[in-house]
Amino acid sequence: MSLDATGCLGQSNNLGRGRIIGNFRSHWAAAVPTTRPPKALQGPPVEGRDPMTCCSHCGKHSVSLKRCLGCLQASYCGAECQKAARKLHKKMCARREEVFLQVMAASDAADAPGVLRWEGRMEELMEGVTDALCDTILHAFMKAHMLQIPIKGPLVAVPKVLRLEDRRIELLGKMQHFRSQGEAMCNAAHMLIFAHQQQEAGIFFQRARDVGAAHGFFTVESQACEGLAELSITAGRSEEGVELLRNALAGFSTLYPKP
Repeated sequence: MSLDATGCLGQSNNLGRGRIIGNFRSHWAAAVPTTRPPKALQGPPVEGRDPMTCCSHCGKHSVSLKRCLGCLQASYCGAECQKAARKLHKKMCARREEVFLQVMAASDAADAPGVLRWEGRMEELMEGVTDALCDTILHAFMKAHMLQIPIKGPLVAVPKVLRLEDRRIELLGKMQHFRSQGEAMCNAAHMLIFAHQQQEAGIFFQRARDVGAAHGFFTVESQACEGLAELSITAGRSEEGVELLRNALAGFSTLYPKP
């Protein structure tokens, strides 16, 4: 997955590293203070201290702290604290765009551990970037957790998939990407079935059906009808399930009419 020149999602076998970094940096700029030091300060964030108001090394409160531009997770009140903390911080402070590229490369390679090792920095990666980039990042971590289901088991992995997919659904609606939103709803429904939560799955399938019908995406509507039919038949409501399957087939026949 890559980004085109406008920041929209696109499919590509090549990450286009320079283009992605440029897009990532340009939309990240709003998240970084305009008054930057000539060199990024480095230092470890201390638990319980807000890097916006406290020095990450000595804990002193200040309104003129300078943040590390590499990770945005540490701030310092002066050169002494920066120097004292540098040795430790260098081990954990990777530049943000490098982390982004590592996440994308691991996601394209279906390397779930390679993606999830950076999950602690997911919110940081999404700070100040476009909605399209946020969706790309959320999708990468969601896909990684899906790949972990056979290893970690559904009780551990599925709730994490659902949490990320729910955020994507809200974001895609905000972007008015209704086809992708409907597909994400169907994916969430299938995850809920996997977790034996059929009633909640039915709600997501119905939401996807409504989105597909409202915006003319017959594939989404048909996928949702197919999912609802499966739930109905499983619950012993055969007639209802057959009718829903007819609706699903009608949607597919609209897209692929007989010659």
